[in-house]
Amino acid sequence: MKKFLYLVAALALFSCGGSNSGSSNPYIGNIAILEAQEDSELSQCHGEKEYVPVQVKYKELRQQLFDALEGTIMPCVAVGTGKGEGAVKVLGNKAVFKDGQYHVLISFSKSYSVWGLDYTNIDFGNMSEGIAYGTKAKVETRLNFKKGNVYLYSFDIEKIKADNPELLTKKVDLASIVFNDLNFKEIPDGENNQSVETLAVNVFYKLHELAKANDTDTFLHCDEILSDDDINDEELKKFMEALDIVSTICPDQTKEIKEYSKKLAGQGFTIKSDYLKN
Repeated sequence: MKKFLYLVAALALFSCGGSNSGSSNPYIGNIAILEAQEDSELSQCHGEKEYVPVQVKYKELRQQLFDALEGTIMPCVAVGTGKGEGAVKVLGNKAVFKDGQYHVLISFSKSYSVWGLDYTNIDFGNMSEGIAYGTKAKVETRLNFKKGNVYLYSFDIEKIKADNPELLTKKVDLASIVFNDLNFKEIPDGENNQSVETLAVNVFYKLHELAKANDTDTFLHCDEILSDDDINDEELKKFMEALDIVSTICPDQTKEIKEYSKKLAGQGFTIKSDYLKN
């Protein structure tokens, strides 16, 4: 059943697919092979003097891999909660690799309360085959989701459990966030407080709308708000991360926003926010 749901989700979102080849993968590099090699070398070590150089070597190799993957966009889907297909979706069906992890924005069309911290797994699979070649368990901290809200969700690519690291490396072209339906309880919608990430997504689409409409006054007013850092650090970090993700997965809209901002600057208007300056 899991394979069937996985295949349905993949085929519903993507019209093409296929396996990757070679010793490295465009989305996860050769991380699984590196880790298998590291485990093998460490198993032959005796004492700290032998362990440390091996650990340092592979730490550097992982960092080189992460640096090479920076900015990579990976196809990504959410596989239902069992409380109604399509209740959880990945914005744009894409994950963005940044600072050693993939980041997505997930939206909910129903409100849920989650009682367990182990309610998601990440499957790394092949979209045309509908098969997961590796998976990793993930412990979460957020336990409540409101209908209509968007939330930041991140996962790394280390310690993927795979029967065959080489096959995983060859085949992977899709990440699936699999929600464990046993941990989800649908709740009444109640008061819908807007998440910081939802605000960031709404601001992005508003900026694009204003740029298309050539609404200079309102666009500059939004720029003024974006330049105001009167918000606690954690919320500001979430806001900017969400804004960065939606900008990356929507390149055409982002280009229009930035070009309009540049046009206004060229006309003598002052652009204050770092987001619209860059």
